[in-house]
Amino acid sequence: EYNSVKASCRDMQGILDMIGAYEMKKFVDEMEKNILSPDMALIERYKKLYPTLLTKLMSAIQHYLARP
Repeated sequence: EYNSVKASCRDMQGILDMIGAYEMKKFVDEMEKNILSPDMALIERYKKLYPTLLTKLMSAIQHYLARP
């Protein structure tokens, strides 16, 4: 699963950079760097923060698209 997660991170990094989603990109960059960490607290942090940041990003995109 490591290779799949790493590839997904790399795909997301390019997209996030392109749309200016720098907070989420920084998080994904950190996640990619630490993906093999044996520190379960770090993994739990990623599992908790990812949905929160993704929801925030989706809300910002929806707000942007709703502008006149």
